[in-house]
Amino acid sequence: MKGISKKERSRSERELFNSIASKFIKKDIFPPTRLARKSRVNQTVSGIELSEDIDILDVGCGAGFASEYLSGKYKSYTGIDFSSGLIDLARSVNNGANIRFIETDLYNYNAERKFDLIIIIGVLHHMVDIPLTLKVCLGLLRPGGIVITNEPQDSNLLARFIRNLREKFDKTYSSDQEQLNRKELERYFLEAGYTDISVRPQGFFSSPFAELMIKPSIIFLPLSWIFCMVDRVIENVFGKVLKNSSWNIIVKGERPV
Repeated sequence: MKGISKKERSRSERELFNSIASKFIKKDIFPPTRLARKSRVNQTVSGIELSEDIDILDVGCGAGFASEYLSGKYKSYTGIDFSSGLIDLARSVNNGANIRFIETDLYNYNAERKFDLIIIIGVLHHMVDIPLTLKVCLGLLRPGGIVITNEPQDSNLLARFIRNLREKFDKTYSSDQEQLNRKELERYFLEAGYTDISVRPQGFFSSPFAELMIKPSIIFLPLSWIFCMVDRVIENVFGKVLKNSSWNIIVKGERPV
């Protein structure tokens, strides 16, 4: 939102997500949206060698369902979020011996360790200072570690139109977010000091199911599953040709060794 300070924007975002925390968590419980959101997380990290030896940091973790969706693929999972409401829910529904949730914003996070992988899924465009966000994340990585983000892209005209409608009519939709494009994201990663930067599309048909709880579940659950499967084929086979038609893009960068 133009005309407000970063501090005011951060406060506004925190208040919004605290107020909608109990509604927000339903997206990862309602079967059709849960399936699409799980697919989005796994497609985001596809191609990265995950194992029980890696430490993951989830920036803007929400209710922490990525810890469940990636279960068995990490040694430790740390989720941070500035929303106390979401962190309270995360601790109640996704706790585990190798899982922890911390109420903090990234800029004030005093990490006790370095991480092998940092995931930022659907969050970067909410951050008040994107260049600083990526620089802070770079400092939290071990040499050779990876930051990977999944972001909506503005080259998909339908997605942009729907986001504009939600901003006008959906009271739970944040108006303080930035619209980012492929070149901007690549530039941010490059200027922050990342190497081996790559960009690929994600979500051609399944993305609306990840955000909108469409009922009845008995009808839309199989549709969500079909679209997730179709998306995986399109992303892997036709991604380069249709890169501007996807709802989201995945950007990956590594910390130099």
